[in-house]
Amino acid sequence: MLEQLGVLLRETVRRQDVVARWGGEEFVIVARDAEDEIGAALANRVRHKVASHPFRLHSGETIKLTCSIGYSVYPFVPASPRALAWDDVLALADAGLYRAKQEGRNRAIGIVSGETAASRDTVDEVKNDFDRARESGLVRLVG
Repeated sequence: MLEQLGVLLRETVRRQDVVARWGGEEFVIVARDAEDEIGAALANRVRHKVASHPFRLHSGETIKLTCSIGYSVYPFVPASPRALAWDDVLALADAGLYRAKQEGRNRAIGIVSGETAASRDTVDEVKNDFDRARESGLVRLVG
């Protein structure tokens, strides 16, 4: 199944995007050089491809899978590419995955830049109090 999944993912994402299996049927995606809408479309395209693909087992049986995805985009703030480092954006994608798992399975949820300027403290604020970070305009939840 993992080999089939790897092929499916390579066929679905752009070369510059990063997709990582974060455990079980959980994935994080960082859409590079992309607007928020592209990140959302990419995550949902992966989710739909996985859900509609018949995974063939060694026994000849086929099974269907679903996945949960957290995503973000890099650079996080296009007008200020160095506002957040790569690992910070990955941590935000992980926080999106956590939200997706809280809301149920087979979901894609992204954390993207809000109206307020992001800084190195953004990740800590999101982890400590996501609702406050969202209400203050620091990040937006998509999905």
